Amino acid sequence: MKLNFQNTWTWTKNKTISINNTFENQGISNVLAVVFKQNAQNYILFNVDYFLPNLITPSNNYWFLDLEYRYKFKKPVDLSIYCKNLFNQRYFEQIETSDFAILTYRTNLLPRYFMISVSCNF
Repeated sequence: MKLNFQNTWTWTKNKTISINNTFENQGISNVLAVVFKQNAQNYILFNVDYFLPNLITPSNNYWFLDLEYRYKFKKPVDLSIYCKNLFNQRYFEQIETSDFAILTYRTNLLPRYFMISVSCNF
């Protein structure tokens, strides 16, 4: 059995300096992908995403979990099962505050869903 993983950690910092004031916003994100490959037919992928858009007010943090399973039959048929947004996050929101404005970015997300896919390659 083969095990592969990838982890990406990102820290962002935005700083605005004006004549009288300074504004700063910081956030972090972490993306982890883990792949289990038991043999040539079985493939399992876990994706875990963590977002903390504002370190100053860390009350809004977001976790996302996706799962994919793929089984390869004899050519040309593949079967895949997808499980997306397993934590069932309803939206992703980022709020930035400056001296003269409060900006709110809000994206509605698809609810948790499962999908089965059969593909044929000729």
